[in-house]
Amino acid sequence: MSMLIRGGTIVTAEHSFRGDVYCADGVIAAVGKDLAAPAGARIVDAGGQYVMPGGIDPHTHMELPFMGTVASEDFESGTAAALAGGTTMIIDFVIPSPRQSLIEAYDLWRGWAEKACADYSFHVAVTWWSQLVHDEMGMLARERGVNSFKHFMAYKNAIMADDEVLVNSFARARELGAICTVHAENGELVFRLQQDLLKAGITGPEGHPLSRPPEVEGEAANRAIRVAWDETAPPCRRCRVRARRRPTSRPRAPPFRTSERIPGPASPTITPVAGGSVCASSSPSELKVHERYCVGALDLPEEHGRSEEGEALRGRGKPHEAFAQAHIPPLRNEMTPEADRQDGDDRHRQVRAKGGERCEL
Repeated sequence: MSMLIRGGTIVTAEHSFRGDVYCADGVIAAVGKDLAAPAGARIVDAGGQYVMPGGIDPHTHMELPFMGTVASEDFESGTAAALAGGTTMIIDFVIPSPRQSLIEAYDLWRGWAEKACADYSFHVAVTWWSQLVHDEMGMLARERGVNSFKHFMAYKNAIMADDEVLVNSFARARELGAICTVHAENGELVFRLQQDLLKAGITGPEGHPLSRPPEVEGEAANRAIRVAWDETAPPCRRCRVRARRRPTSRPRAPPFRTSERIPGPASPTITPVAGGSVCASSSPSELKVHERYCVGALDLPEEHGRSEEGEALRGRGKPHEAFAQAHIPPLRNEMTPEADRQDGDDRHRQVRAKGGERCEL
């Protein structure tokens, strides 16, 4: 069956323009203006609407069994929700238990994913090392379409990858032309801070960020980078960035390679102009995750402070702040919003002095 989406605003990675999209046999066959409709094609009037490719979510965890819990969404409900929001493909994670065959775990996840409503693919985690893992990484890359391998540097006594695993797996991925991804947190330091928090009587979810200050992430990220810096190591992608530091430069993110493409429908998603924005983003203040090590999150607005729950949260915040002050050093080299704005204005003045123009983003 073919379909012609006519008169919409087509959005691509480069630009947007009014035009038509013709789809045949589940793929986009032509994009342009005033395309002729073949006989029998379904015509969709997209006037006043955006027409854009479906999104790819490269980091999902569907029905993941993890440290005594299971993710709430399975491959059917999770991908159905993704499709409703315009995401037409996910890349999930196969996470073998220590000493478990990578192929065995991959086949298990593929079985769970058979009920998926959208296209899907997999990263595969390397949680231990042996000659079997070395060989199975090759089988996954050559026969199963896997080209990215995940390494958890956290989760001591569970799936944490030590330096032996990192060095050997990175070298093997280089041989295969695969990408390595890392969850960069020093698992030993996190474990130690967790024990200190428990002794201090902090047992709720608010203890999670306190056990992971920026230095914990920074050490692990630096170690992974140093391992990958060796000429035998592969391209390395860092997942789940939590800490906030003012960068000295703004490097472009490396390109992301998708893995195996599962056949399926690939028609574009049409999002009406009315009824909501195409995409939403958090405000800068919401992104400052570690500016006060999340202790500041307990300083609730006044309207919340009048409730019993708000007062309870305020009271519970005191031991957390005391713990942070006693165990976590303050942030260094952090610029205030005013200083950050002044720095930007200074840079723009330098550009104009050289004959350039200021660009408002």
